[in-house]
Amino acid sequence: MTAERQDEIIRATIDVMDVGYDDFFSKNRKKNIVYARHFASYLMFSEMFMAGHVINAEERIGKLIGRDRTTVIHSIQLIRGMVEVNSEEIRQLNLIRAKLGGAAIQKQTEYGKKLEAIIVCNRGGKINHSKTIQR
Repeated sequence: MTAERQDEIIRATIDVMDVGYDDFFSKNRKKNIVYARHFASYLMFSEMFMAGHVINAEERIGKLIGRDRTTVIHSIQLIRGMVEVNSEEIRQLNLIRAKLGGAAIQKQTEYGKKLEAIIVCNRGGKINHSKTIQR
């Protein structure tokens, strides 16, 4: 994923979630700002996953948004779980994806299960492909 694409994702997320650019990168823990970071982390990881760039993806995203990789892992898992059951999060993700020119999602698919397996198996930069395939 290019730096330009990462910036596009961040700017689209900021626009849809209605938070300031500086607030997004600050240590501010207001709910709407935290959720904007969660959504951006989820979308960046999704694109990295689809492109096959999953090794150390959480760490790279964390450096970009000024957070620890474990925070990024939590963000991805949180949004993935919300998308499965909450239509408001699906609506917000679809708005961000529309700004990015991407496809809308209806519900969590098999991709989400693979994504979860990658997150679990990617801790420490090592991927156990057998776990990913079995999930």
